Amino acid sequence: MTSTLKAVALAIGTLALLLGPGGASAHDDDQPRNLDLTASAHPSDASPDDSDQAVDVSSTWRRTVRADTTALSSTTCDGCHADATTLQVLYVNHSHDVAVDNAAVAWSQCAGCGGTALSVQVVVLVDGRRVKADNRALATNAACDRCNTAALAYQLVVVSPDRSRLSKGAVQDLRDWVAAQSEALRAPAASSRRLRGHRPSARAERAADTLEGLVNDDLGSRTRELDVQQR
Repeated sequence: MTSTLKAVALAIGTLALLLGPGGASAHDDDQPRNLDLTASAHPSDASPDDSDQAVDVSSTWRRTVRADTTALSSTTCDGCHADATTLQVLYVNHSHDVAVDNAAVAWSQCAGCGGTALSVQVVVLVDGRRVKADNRALATNAACDRCNTAALAYQLVVVSPDRSRLSKGAVQDLRDWVAAQSEALRAPAASSRRLRGHRPSARAERAADTLEGLVNDDLGSRTRELDVQQR
């Protein structure tokens, strides 16, 4: 090998050591990490029934964390139906600034149609550091005839000082719980019900209590935030 080739090889090796795996710098922990999860269902005349499910279980050690979970359904064709469901479980370790956002949005403009959006976000903090949590649901029938449209959003933030993770059994129970909420939301009676003052139904509030118990009983954690929104 010539001296020039040796110099090039040495430079490449040095650069690889400085960057580390994947080209990451030593200051990556200081950069915000965006953890977005989206389920999106949009039927058409060619495909009148559309559904989408998104599930993610992950951990982060970044100092600044942003996590956005969204379920979105839109129906614009007569006789069509859309269902979108998300479940995010996020373990946050020693982050100084945490912003978590959860949204369920369902929109219909058609005849004899409808759609549902269910978004569930569970955030497990190692300690009680600063966290900003937003949770919302929106369901709209625009110039619809015989439309059933519903949106439901659950957000749970807990503090677990032992860095524990949900057991496999608890994760499966959580997935089963989400499936049960999605099935109930798709029922015509639930989709067409008008909620007084935009308050969640008694069933949705009971389901939120079940979600809280499922997570805290398995982790030995305590609740920091619990919110349910239904439209």
